[in-house]
Amino acid sequence: MMILVVLLLHQFLCPTPSVASQAKPGCQDTCGNLTNIPYPFGIGPNCYRDQGFAIDCNSTDHGWVPYLPACSNSHITNISLLSGEMNVNKLVARNCFNGDQIINNHTQMDLGNHTTYTFSDSRNKFTVLGCDTYAYLTDNDLGFTTGCVSVCNTIMITNGSCNGIGCCQTSIPKGLKNISILVNVLRKDSIVDYSNPCNYAILIDQEGFTFNGVSDLSSDFYERNDGMAPVVLDWVIRNMTCEEAKNNASDYACVSLNSDCYDSTNGYGYRCNCSKGFQGNPYLPNGCQDIDECDKDKDESLYPCKGICKNIPGNYSCECPKSKHSDNPRLYDCRSSFPVVPVTLGVGVPFILILIGSWIYLGHQTRKFNDLKGQFFQQNGGLHLQQLLSSNPNIAFKMFSKDDLEIATNKFNQNNILGQGGQGMVFKGVLSDNQVVAVKKSMVVNEIQNIQFANEMIILSQINNRNVVKLLGCCVEVEVPMLVYEFISNGTLFHLVHGGGLICLKDRLRIATETASAIAYLHSALPLQSSMEILSHPTSS
Repeated sequence: MMILVVLLLHQFLCPTPSVASQAKPGCQDTCGNLTNIPYPFGIGPNCYRDQGFAIDCNSTDHGWVPYLPACSNSHITNISLLSGEMNVNKLVARNCFNGDQIINNHTQMDLGNHTTYTFSDSRNKFTVLGCDTYAYLTDNDLGFTTGCVSVCNTIMITNGSCNGIGCCQTSIPKGLKNISILVNVLRKDSIVDYSNPCNYAILIDQEGFTFNGVSDLSSDFYERNDGMAPVVLDWVIRNMTCEEAKNNASDYACVSLNSDCYDSTNGYGYRCNCSKGFQGNPYLPNGCQDIDECDKDKDESLYPCKGICKNIPGNYSCECPKSKHSDNPRLYDCRSSFPVVPVTLGVGVPFILILIGSWIYLGHQTRKFNDLKGQFFQQNGGLHLQQLLSSNPNIAFKMFSKDDLEIATNKFNQNNILGQGGQGMVFKGVLSDNQVVAVKKSMVVNEIQNIQFANEMIILSQINNRNVVKLLGCCVEVEVPMLVYEFISNGTLFHLVHGGGLICLKDRLRIATETASAIAYLHSALPLQSSMEILSHPTSS
């Protein structure tokens, strides 16, 4: 028999084999299956920041269970400092016919007068399971009500599909704190159905929820899940923004060095996290400790290094050993710079002469190549572009050398091609600071005034629209300037349309709307000549 599968996902912040206690020193940090309870949460007096972060540890028939004081029927399963979330299990509302009588109950969950918690609008959905069933959720403080209706018969129910047939869902807004859930039937005779005897209404974490069809409408569903469903709460330090809290040093929560403050996205308040390259508890003095990216048990995908790794505070360096080199030792293997070849005395002199001749020739070619790069640099408006950038240091635009882009794209390796057309190719590249970019290399030479090109680069670099790829810089040391854009990891519209998957009408309309918005932005926000250049000659602009 198929059952409802609910996965409680625990976040592991770092790939270390053990984690130091994150509780306030001298305080209990474990209750039942909930271990390493982090401050500002705590059990017992003087172990939590304020009453909103207090946790009760109660003895039950199933052992010790952690609860929020205001919600004794909802036990805690996980607390995340990184995401600012708490996972709890709460009661399920049901309406069942057991053959003799109708069992009907509703549930309520009040997060209390303290303003620490709200129900997560991004993780939870109000979900109803049943046939000819309606249910609604009400926030008793805000006066908000939402609900949905599920109508069906057994044949129509599809496993994994919560679209109104046997299962319906609806989103909730931000800020909910005190909710009531009620479930009922559309027709009185609907409940007397021995094939689908039960209806349920739950606010549930969507990351682990799967609708398993008819089996989820059976009378023992409630018992199989102990009458509980997982819910995610958002928590923050309330009543102040980061800026306001920093002005009140005695009450500022981010007390650890190497910690950062973030304003809440779900209500008024803020949270703390350790800075990049550090891990631990930002709410404790010296709680954020340096991550050893060079530890032998590290996750290679997070901290890659093909050479010699050296840990530094908040970061790490990766270099090749002497006599070896790599274009990017974090990504590519280190290779011998000069292979050792045994040379006999008889061939030593000719070899040296050949070597000297080669050096002279290479020197000549290098000078010739540098002269050519200088010619292209001036021809493509490089000097004027340098003057524009130096006169306005706030412009986020960079001039790349040809060597920079060859290293980033592994010499424009075919394996890095993102797309190509009649006018050029686009390559994926990784810059020296590990930023992933898209490099556009044109094959069409357009006659362009150097000053005009430089001015247009500055204009295009200031485009700021979520539907337009941002121009990061260019290279003018080649015959046809190469452009460097931000990398879009989800692929192109061509890949989406022709990738074999189906695109619903809603997404098609959204794509068309956002495309039109981007085009309108380009026409309205840029000079006419530049915007027309973008639409008519994408290779040159």
